[in-house]
Amino acid sequence: MNSRPQVRAALLACLAAGTAAACSGSDGVASPGEGVFVTSPPAAPPTSPPASPPTSPPASPPTSGPAASCPTNTTSVGTIATTEGTLRNCVLPNSITSTVELNAVNGVIYSLSGRTDVGQDRGANPSAPIAGRTAGTLILNEGVKVFGSTSADYIVVNRGSQIFVNGSSASPVVMTGRQDVVGSSTADTDQQWGGLIVLGRAPINNCPVGATAPTLAAPNAACEAQIEGADFALFGGATHNDNSGSIDYLQIKFGGVEIGAGNEINGLTMGGVGAATNVSNVQVHRNFDDGIELFGGRVNISNAVLTGIGDDSLDLDFGWTGAVQGLLIVQETDRGDHAFEFGDVDSQPLTTHSKISNATIISTGDDAMNVKEGHIMDLYNSVIVRTATSQSCLKLDNAAGVNNPSFNSVVLSCGTNFASDDTPDDATTQALFTAGSNNNTAFTSSLTNTFVNGSNENSVTATAPVNHPFGSGTPASSFLSTPTNIGAVYTGNTWYQGWTCGLPGEAAC
Repeated sequence: MNSRPQVRAALLACLAAGTAAACSGSDGVASPGEGVFVTSPPAAPPTSPPASPPTSPPASPPTSGPAASCPTNTTSVGTIATTEGTLRNCVLPNSITSTVELNAVNGVIYSLSGRTDVGQDRGANPSAPIAGRTAGTLILNEGVKVFGSTSADYIVVNRGSQIFVNGSSASPVVMTGRQDVVGSSTADTDQQWGGLIVLGRAPINNCPVGATAPTLAAPNAACEAQIEGADFALFGGATHNDNSGSIDYLQIKFGGVEIGAGNEINGLTMGGVGAATNVSNVQVHRNFDDGIELFGGRVNISNAVLTGIGDDSLDLDFGWTGAVQGLLIVQETDRGDHAFEFGDVDSQPLTTHSKISNATIISTGDDAMNVKEGHIMDLYNSVIVRTATSQSCLKLDNAAGVNNPSFNSVVLSCGTNFASDDTPDDATTQALFTAGSNNNTAFTSSLTNTFVNGSNENSVTATAPVNHPFGSGTPASSFLSTPTNIGAVYTGNTWYQGWTCGLPGEAAC
């Protein structure tokens, strides 16, 4: 993803005049085979989104035979023959303006029919939401499976609304495509449905013409932008600790689509999502475009698995300032671009600044890490493996001395360590890399089962990550903790087991 559309004055004027639905003629497009239904009248808008997800226990997962009817807030569009038997197909409403909670129910599977909006965009200022706009909450409890049939089927959680994904290590929530559900997927499948888009009111640096460029200490609520992949969906604001809900134990499989040049739906897209939002234990598998892309905001991520991604596995820009701890990226041979694609517009007062600890990257695509202009990366306790010599493990694309990255307890087991065709050159890049502590450019990988630490990885001394030293009224971060070992997976830290797919020892995707 290289092209970033600016917010247009006409779009903002349209949104200011009414709801997103009034501006768009495409939100209600139904997917083939999903039927048509009429949404129930929305409940009165809540005064504020719930602070935490409800704790009602989920029902048992589907067994065999379709249920007689669909749960509240969903509509039956018949039955569907799946790999789990024939199930009742219960479609979600296109507009959720109350609280919709879905449990795993015997004989039921849930589906999307076109774009599903959770709430209406309430604007950048939580203290002065746009009049007439209504919030919504979507709750998906453990074992729930939701599928889409075409790339027109996707979920948008708008500003001021929330999503709660309450999966578990034994029973994750799954978002996938119809082909996967009916068993017709192949090893080369993707683009079966759209993806999940979450939008918030935390600071971004992509501003309309004439708006004052923000800093962390002085964010500007006027800096809001149109998210890629969804018409009339804005993100950004000035609320560092904005809360878009919680995502825990979620599989996102076989999605993504390229709508146009530089305009794609990623597996998980988060735009301007705030630091009060929890994102942990997420796998994106075989998405057509990026796996996870963060457009600005302050959200942190723990324990992410990105497998077989078609473009960049993790893409960061628009002033995102946050941290990731526990990151496993496994690329497929002859598929995918960069594992890390980190960039931004150069010379922004609000610079995209990533702090990442305990990543393991198995690279087979383009340069494993491509860190471009306008981005600061601090990488800790990580293992990068790439046997191919055609591309490098680290490519820097900015002038020396500008937004220099830092590396501590990072080991490279690579055919080619550094790119030599960009500025700075490979010698300067190597000097930046070796300036840190406990780094190794000639490391011999002893990984087992593709990505699990062996004795060589476990012998490297871990470094205590330094959290973002926020100040000037911004909330401090204590997200990153000191690990016992480098790498994503090591003895006593096999966090991926039980809820992921397609990895050694795990269920097939």
